[in-house]
Amino acid sequence: MFHSIKTRLIFIFIVFLILIEAAQFILIYFFLDTAFLQQKSDTALNAFTEINDDRMDDPEIFSDIVEVMREYETTTNLYFCIIDRESKEVKYSTNESITNEEFDFKNVDDSVYDDEGDPRVINGYNSIKWLVIYRNVVTDEHIYNVAVWTCYEAELNNTILSLAPLIVLMAIIASFVLGTILAVAFSNYIVRPIKQIDETATAIATQDFSHVITLPRAKDEFYRLSMNINIMSEQLKLDMDTLKEYNQQLEQDIEEKIKIDQMRRQFLSNVSHELKTPLAILSSYAEMLMTEGDRIDRNEYLSVIVDEAREMSSLVGDLLNVSRLEHATEYLELENTCVSDIAGALTDSRRVLFEQEELNISNDIEEGLYANADEVYLSQAFDNFLSNALKYCKKKGNVKVSMKEIDDIIEYKVYNDTDKPLPEEELSSIWESFYKMDKSRTQDGNMSVGLGLYIVKTIIDAHNGSYYAENVENGVNFVITLPKEKSPFETLNEVEADRENEDSETD
Repeated sequence: MFHSIKTRLIFIFIVFLILIEAAQFILIYFFLDTAFLQQKSDTALNAFTEINDDRMDDPEIFSDIVEVMREYETTTNLYFCIIDRESKEVKYSTNESITNEEFDFKNVDDSVYDDEGDPRVINGYNSIKWLVIYRNVVTDEHIYNVAVWTCYEAELNNTILSLAPLIVLMAIIASFVLGTILAVAFSNYIVRPIKQIDETATAIATQDFSHVITLPRAKDEFYRLSMNINIMSEQLKLDMDTLKEYNQQLEQDIEEKIKIDQMRRQFLSNVSHELKTPLAILSSYAEMLMTEGDRIDRNEYLSVIVDEAREMSSLVGDLLNVSRLEHATEYLELENTCVSDIAGALTDSRRVLFEQEELNISNDIEEGLYANADEVYLSQAFDNFLSNALKYCKKKGNVKVSMKEIDDIIEYKVYNDTDKPLPEEELSSIWESFYKMDKSRTQDGNMSVGLGLYIVKTIIDAHNGSYYAENVENGVNFVITLPKEKSPFETLNEVEADRENEDSETD
């Protein structure tokens, strides 16, 4: 197997020349010699037949036979010798020296003439090859031995010399024909991988990396080029996929940054707005106390100042709580926790607050539900749902707390009566920070800064759970879902069962 196109081209060219020379040699050595010998044999036999058809005993006809033999001698280089078998008298010979000295046709055994065998190639003087035909002619009175011969080798050499230009022309034609065939075959062999390389390169240029070049058998330049292009295509595909991932991540980061920036601006705007009103009230009431202290009810003014200060303190506390949550949820201490106990204890502890507001609270909590959770933060999320219900449930309304397992999911739900359902557009917005529903939905003037549900969202996201709100008949459901975990007792039972199985298999 050749490893270079250059080497293969040289090899093919050498083989091509060898084939041309071999074709010439085969033509001359096998076919030309045989064809020439056959042609001369046929000519000699035709000459003998023409002589045999005439009567040699008739002097008048014999003279015509001599003319025929001389014509053959002139046109075909055939020589004749006619000998009377009984007297051994040479009746006619076109070359006395050959007849008497070189071949001595008179002393050739008569049986040779009688056999009428095939033409013979014999070595004459100086080992020159001659073609000789021995025949006899039977007439009414005599039997004649007839020899027809020609200088076969000399004539063949002369013929070859005369045919040399034709042989050269044939070699040129053969070279052209074979060269054309080889050129077409080899060009197809060369062009095939080039077409594949071109198609693949075009595809790569359009970011289509699905094309793969079929590697040629010979490990030549095309093999290495095809292999390198395949490797390049695969690497480009990996790079493009990586780049797309980076671009997607960058787009997400940019969107997240824009979102965070918008949230930051909105947060500052909301904080400024929430602090502006109590600060204005504090400032106004303080100025009134300074300027009109003797003419006003100081206790009433001081009471307002204290209430507004508490509102500001509560707002700052919520802000600090949100900031702490956003950083601390990354380091939650998650462990297998009984969330049924958390939900039941919270409902019982907040029951008195609902009764003070003339609200009816009930609970339906399935016992023994466990989840991978941080007890402190999950309690705060549940408590915010209860606080939200306490603020927005209608007067003398019903609040229902439930927890149950649904397909390995724990669902914690808080239902509260409302005068009318939430607008659909608010169902997703209420989880954003500082989002506040209409003031008419508050009870007894209790105002909210809109951080309670945002805190729930932050905590539940950290627990790999979900949350949503839905309008139902005569009220709204607020729902938290968490992945259910096996209780420690179930885990212990499974361990003991596995241990018993292992013991039984050992026995």
